[in-house]
Amino acid sequence: MNPSPKIEELVFQAVSKLETEGESAFRAFVEEHPGEKKDLLRMVRRLTGMGFVGVGSFSEIPHEMGEFELVERLGDGGMGVVFAARQKGLDRWVALKVVRPEHLFFEGGKERFRREIQAVSKLHHPGILPVLSVGEEKGIPFFAMTLVHGASLAEILAELSESRVSDLGGETLSQTLLRLTEQKAQRFSWGEDVALEPGPERQGLEEENWPRAIAHVFHRVCLAMDHAHSRGVLHRDLKPSNLMLTVDGRVFVVDFGLAREERSKDLTVSGAVLGSPAYMPPELHKEGSRALGVQSDIYSLGITLYEALSLQLPFQGKSPQEIQKSIAAGTPSPLRTLAPGIPRDLEAITMKAIDVDPERRYSSMKSFAQDLGRFLRREGVRARRPNLALRLSRWSRRHPSRAFGGLAAFVAFGLLPMGLLYQESKAREQLEHEKQQALKAFGLAKGAVDRFLVKAAKEDFARTPQTKAIRRALLQEADRFYRGLQDFSLDGELKLSRLQVLSSLMSWAQELDPKKRDQYWDEARRLVASLLPRAKSSGERDRILLEGATIRSLQGEGLRIQGKEGMARRELEAALQTFEQLPERTGRAGELYFQTMLSLAYLEREAAHFPEVRKWFERILEEGKKSPKTLGVLTVLSKANLLLMGMQDGATEVAKGVTYGRKALKLAEQAKRLAPEDPNVGMILARTLYFLGRFLHRTAGDKEGVGLVRRSIAESRAILRKYPDTPNCLIHMCEGAFFLSKVAKDRGEDDLWRSHLEFARSELEEWCKTHPQDLDAKELFLKVMGGLGGYWLRRKKDKAKALVAYKRGLELAREISKAAPSNAGYRYEWAKILNDTAILHASRKEWAASRKMVEEAIAIKSELLQREVEHTPYLFSLASSLNLLGRIHRIQGRRKEGLEAFRKAFDIKKKLLQRNPRSTIAMRKFAIGAQNLAAALLSDGRKKEGHEVLEEGLQQVRKLVKAYPRNSRFRSLLQKLEALK
Repeated sequence: MNPSPKIEELVFQAVSKLETEGESAFRAFVEEHPGEKKDLLRMVRRLTGMGFVGVGSFSEIPHEMGEFELVERLGDGGMGVVFAARQKGLDRWVALKVVRPEHLFFEGGKERFRREIQAVSKLHHPGILPVLSVGEEKGIPFFAMTLVHGASLAEILAELSESRVSDLGGETLSQTLLRLTEQKAQRFSWGEDVALEPGPERQGLEEENWPRAIAHVFHRVCLAMDHAHSRGVLHRDLKPSNLMLTVDGRVFVVDFGLAREERSKDLTVSGAVLGSPAYMPPELHKEGSRALGVQSDIYSLGITLYEALSLQLPFQGKSPQEIQKSIAAGTPSPLRTLAPGIPRDLEAITMKAIDVDPERRYSSMKSFAQDLGRFLRREGVRARRPNLALRLSRWSRRHPSRAFGGLAAFVAFGLLPMGLLYQESKAREQLEHEKQQALKAFGLAKGAVDRFLVKAAKEDFARTPQTKAIRRALLQEADRFYRGLQDFSLDGELKLSRLQVLSSLMSWAQELDPKKRDQYWDEARRLVASLLPRAKSSGERDRILLEGATIRSLQGEGLRIQGKEGMARRELEAALQTFEQLPERTGRAGELYFQTMLSLAYLEREAAHFPEVRKWFERILEEGKKSPKTLGVLTVLSKANLLLMGMQDGATEVAKGVTYGRKALKLAEQAKRLAPEDPNVGMILARTLYFLGRFLHRTAGDKEGVGLVRRSIAESRAILRKYPDTPNCLIHMCEGAFFLSKVAKDRGEDDLWRSHLEFARSELEEWCKTHPQDLDAKELFLKVMGGLGGYWLRRKKDKAKALVAYKRGLELAREISKAAPSNAGYRYEWAKILNDTAILHASRKEWAASRKMVEEAIAIKSELLQREVEHTPYLFSLASSLNLLGRIHRIQGRRKEGLEAFRKAFDIKKKLLQRNPRSTIAMRKFAIGAQNLAAALLSDGRKKEGHEVLEEGLQQVRKLVKAYPRNSRFRSLLQKLEALK
C-alpha cells in the first residue's frame, strides 16, 4: 500500500530538516504535526535504515551527470540537492540540481521533480534563474542553472538577527551580502571566479535606508513572481531561504520544488498542506491545497517582507499549535510596534499582503509590485489599514460574549448615531467592494482576450498559411469583444483597461489587417487624450502614458514596414519622448523603449542616413548598460551590436567590428537560453551567426566564418521544420546559401556555386508566389538571380541563360522599388543588377543597350549618394559603373566622354583610399581605377599624366603583393600595370 500524498510531502520535508538543520530541527518539525507524528518517525527511521537519509544517501549520486562534473554540494531544497558543477564542454561553473535520493523511494517522486523542471523552464525573467540544460543519469533526473554568487535572504537575516532594526541601513544589507559571499568564495573551489565588485543595483541599495532597501528587493521579487503567475505557475514555498541576492545586487526567486500550474491537477490531490508552516496562509491550514491560488504566494511573500523589515515573524507563540492558531486568527503583531522606523505606507502594504482574508490581499503580484513602486517613488499607496468597522467585526468573531456586552453599552449610552455612521460607512465600503469586483471581473475577461491574442499570435497555427482566414475570423471575434465594452459607461480604471485591450488588438492586427490596426490606433489615440486630463494621481498618469507610448510605437513600426517614412518617424519619435517621461523604464516599458529606438534606427537605415543609424545603435548600447537584461532588451542589444559590426568599414575597424559581432552572438545565445523554444529568438540567433560568419570570412578569410554560416542554416532549418511558414527564417536560410555560393565561386567549386544558388532560387520563387507582399524575400530573390546570371555569363559563357536570369532580376527590382520607393537598400540592388545587365550587353557588343542600362544605374546611385555622400559601398559601386560607361564611350568613339568617366571613377577611388589607406579593398580598387585612367591617357598621347597615374596605382598594388605574396589576383593586377608601363 502506497503512503498518502500528504504523508509523502511531510516525509520529504522532515528528511530535509534532518539533513540540513539537524536532529533538533527535525524533532521540532515532527512536533508541529502531531497527527502524523507516529507515521513520520516510523518512515524516516525506515529510510535511514535503508541508507536513503544522511550524508551517505548522496553517495549514490554519480560524480558525473551527463556533461557535468559534480564538485561540491551547495545546499538542499524541498525536492532536490544543489551542487556546484563544472560543465566540461563549455568549461563553466553551473548550479546542478539533482532529485533528492529519498524521492526515488516514493511513487511519483521523479514526477514531482520533473514538474519543477517544467515550471522553471517556462519562465523567462531576470529575477528567475534560467534552466540551461536538462538530463537524466542512471535514472536520476537533473537540471542545470546559472551559478550565481551571493547569499539567501535567510542567511542575511540570520547574520543580522542580533541587530536592532533602527541601526540597519542599505549599506548594512550590502556589506552583509558581501561578507557572506566572500566567506563562500573562500570555502568553495569555484570562489576564484567570483567578482566581488558591486553592480549598479547593489550600489543603489547602499544609498537607501533599511525599509527602502528592503522594499527595492521585494519590488523585484514581486515582478519575478508576477511573471511566474502570468505563466500559470505558483511557487507555494516563498520564504527568505528561497530569495537569493547576488553580490552585484540582483535578486532571484529560487527553488520551485513545490511549484505547480495554477489550474493543473496536482500530484497531491488529498488537500495536503505543503510548504513552510510559518509562511503558509491561514486558508491552507483550514482547507489544505484546495485553497491554493495567487493570494497564497502573496501572503507568503508578505510574511517574508514583514520578517525582513522587523527581523521577526509576525505570529508568535509558545508552541507550534499556538503559532498556527495565531495565523488562523489573523492577528499579527503590528509592524511598527516592533520597528517604529518603518514608514506607515510600507506597513500598510505589508499588512495588506498578509491579511487573513484572501479577498482583501492584493489581487495580483503586479498590484503588490505597483504599490511598492509607488512607495519607492514617494507617491501615495493604494493599501490602507483595516478600518474601524472591519477591526470591530474581526474582534467580535474572536470574542462573541464580550462583543454582545459592548453592543448593550453601545445602545445604553446613546451611541446609536455613531452606529448609523458606521452603517453608512459600511454601505460605502460595500459599493467600493462591488466596484472592485467589477474591475476584477473585467480584468479576467480582458486578461483572457490578451492571453488569447498573444497565444494565437505565437502558436503553431499562426505560422501556417492555410489558417490565415481562421486567424482573421478570430481577430474579428476579439474585436467584437472590444466593441461590446463601448456599450458600458466605464470609469477611468475600466477605460484604461479598455486602452490596454486596444494595444493588444493593434499588435495582432499588424500582420492580419493593417487597416484595422489604423482604426484601433485612431480610437486609442482619442481615448488617451480623454483620460490624461482626468488622471487622479501621477501613478495613474504614468500608466496612461505607457499605454499611449505603446500604441504610438506599434503604429510607427507598422507605418515603417509600409514604407511611410514621414508618418512613421513622427509616431516613433513621439512614442520615444513619452517613454522618456516615465519614472521607470523596466519590464514591458523598458522593452518597448528599446524596440522603439531600434525601429528609429531601421528607419534611418532605410533612408540611408547612416551617421544617424550609428548614433541610434550606440545610444541603444549605452542605455543597455544600465537596463535589466530581459529577453526583449537582450534581443534588441544583440541586433544593435550586429548592425554596428556591419557599419565598421576598412581594415582599421575590423577588430572593432569583430568585437561588436561576438558581443551580438553572446547576447543572442543568452536570449536563446532564456527562451529555447521561441522561434523569434531562434531567428535572431540564426541571423547573428550568419552576419558574424560573413564578416569574419570577408575580413579574415578564416574557416570559422563559413562554419558560423553553416550553423545559421542549421538553426533556420530547425525552426522551419516546426514553423514552415516563418518568412524571415526562410530568408535567413537562403541568405546563408547565397553566401556559401560566393565562397564556392571564389574557391573555383563551380558545381557548389550553382547548386547553392539553385537551392535559394527554388525556395524563394515558391515563397514569393504565395507571399507577393514580402519585399525582403523579393530583394534576396533579386540578388540570387543576379548571382545565377553571373554564373552563366562568367563560368559557362552561356549569355542566353544569363540574360534570362538578369531579366527576372530586373522585374523583381522594379516591383520592390515601386512598392517602397524611399527604401535605399532596394534601389541600390536595382542599380547593381542594372550594372550587371549592362556588362552582359557589352559582352554581346550591344553597346546602345549597355549604355542605357549603365546610365540608369549611375542615376540611381547618384540619387542615393545625394542622401548620404560618404557611404562607402555606394561610392565604390558608382565608380564601377563609371568605369563601364567610360569603356563604352571609348569603344563608340566618344573618347573625351570616356576619359572623363574614367577620371571621375579614379577620383572617387582615390578619395576612398585616403579615407582608408590600409584597406585592401580600397587599395585594389584604386589600382584598377589607375589602370583604366592611365591606359586612356597613354592612348590619347598624354604620357606624362598617364605615367603619373600609373605609378600611383603601382605603389598600391606592390604593397598588396608584399603583404599577400600568394594572392594570384594581386600578382595578376601588378603584371597588367607593369605591362602598361
